[in-house]
Amino acid sequence: STLFPYTTLFRSPYRLVTSPDGHPSGTIWTKELRREGAIEVTDSAMMIAALESDLHAFRPNGVKLIYGTIGRAPTRLDPHLLRIAAAWAHSKGLWVAIHAETAEEVLTAAAAGATTIEHVGSIESLPDSLMATIIARKPWLDATLGEWLKAMELSRRDSASIKTGFSERVARLGLLRSAGARFIVGTDAPLLAYGGGVHDELALLRLAGFTPAELLRIATVNNAEALGLAREVGGMRVGYRADLILVERNPLEDLETLRTPVWVVREGTVVRSEK
Repeated sequence: STLFPYTTLFRSPYRLVTSPDGHPSGTIWTKELRREGAIEVTDSAMMIAALESDLHAFRPNGVKLIYGTIGRAPTRLDPHLLRIAAAWAHSKGLWVAIHAETAEEVLTAAAAGATTIEHVGSIESLPDSLMATIIARKPWLDATLGEWLKAMELSRRDSASIKTGFSERVARLGLLRSAGARFIVGTDAPLLAYGGGVHDELALLRLAGFTPAELLRIATVNNAEALGLAREVGGMRVGYRADLILVERNPLEDLETLRTPVWVVREGTVVRSEK
């Protein structure tokens, strides 16, 4: 399945949905990437027409909607259009990923019908209304704690405020975990490193109280289910893709062993062997 465009080195045949001059088209993308990768919504008719065009041309398996602005975009997608786009996607059997960063944005995303909500680790508070909506609607939550840390570093925040802010965010994720919220793992690459960034994110989630067993499930079963691929990947069963790694130590005891696999198997073929 094709995912989303983030750099000129990686182009996607279908486009994410944002507001005119919204994130990322009006914040971090080049003109070329903006033209190729974004539907900058002006009204519902235009939005649905563009989504239908992409669906028929490229057959994506999901849609990404941008609601957060990273504090820089001059506009934000109208919540009404957010709900319309999510409903359209679900009617087509597509998953819906919504970019959101504040408590208000995450609440709106969950209420709109997000399958996954990206950057939940960035929220500045956890009001009861948000907790209740997350538990009731059951979106998959992608914390991207590493992305938050990198953003703070790039904005040149002082180390003391970053440490305090990070501790607060880890605590909120721990509350969501204890309440039964559903989590997946992501990194917001290329802001974070491809590959290794996943392991860094898992290490950060450990600080929120997740056990190695929970994190293994998050990175395999949960991610597969969130992407609608639970009958193809995420487990070891007859009929599943033979995409596996072999590690030297028990990851339930030492999650870091996942960083150095002995074998990497893709569709039944060993593509990397250290021995």
